[in-house]
Amino acid sequence: MQGTDALPPSSLPAPRPSNALTPLLGANTAAANSSIPKHTPTLNDTHPYRTTLSTIVNSYRANGWRVFYRGLAPTLIRAIPVNMVTFATFEAVVKALS
Repeated sequence: MQGTDALPPSSLPAPRPSNALTPLLGANTAAANSSIPKHTPTLNDTHPYRTTLSTIVNSYRANGWRVFYRGLAPTLIRAIPVNMVTFATFEAVVKALS
């Protein structure tokens, strides 16, 4: 294929969704924007977020019970129209196929 300007597939970067599309793709943006720092565990690790239980305990101690409900309202507000469209689409397909 001489004379073409196409790059071989191995030299192209892997496609990644933009940050604008992340909510539309169903990604959990609350987890992506979390205040918990990324950490690589070591053998003698004393980091407070090393296990799920230690993360729950330390989050509760630092921010109280409300930390577990942070972001719930936007999630529920987003879920209502999504479920409405899903239900309407299902009903339309059932009606079209019967």
